[in-house]
Amino acid sequence: MASLESTLFDTATAYMQVFTTLEPDTITSIQTDDYEHTFAPASLSLPGPYNREQYAAHITSLRGFLRSFPVRFKRVWPNTTQRQVLVWAESEAEFLDSIKETATQEDWTFHGEYMWLLTMNESGDKVKQVLEFLDSKKAEQMRALIFKAIDKKKDLEDKDP
Repeated sequence: MASLESTLFDTATAYMQVFTTLEPDTITSIQTDDYEHTFAPASLSLPGPYNREQYAAHITSLRGFLRSFPVRFKRVWPNTTQRQVLVWAESEAEFLDSIKETATQEDWTFHGEYMWLLTMNESGDKVKQVLEFLDSKKAEQMRALIFKAIDKKKDLEDKDP
């Protein structure tokens, strides 16, 4: 039988894998029914908090302009007493080729840095609550890229008969 620490680590790893595939079913299978996701800091004025269904819809919306958004652990701190895992991670946005092809000399490179505090259920195999703290400067850069990608996607859709 796996230790609680390894279960917490495995659950955190599975949770972060959703950003590679952007498949909402992957994440909903390891979220509790009363899941809550909060973005911080508040100064970014990001939406939320999200419940389970809202967060799945958020992940689905990313697929409209991203191929993948892989997250890599820099450091992980499991806390068995609190049933929590603190994750320091970095990411890279991989925009859809169709979005990038419409660009002229635009830079679609994005590397982010985050801290996630994941609180698990009693057994440690499902995520109950997430506090995702984003690098404010990088979050603003990503927000600008997302708006640009949405505009590019709309332009492509408008050109299709």
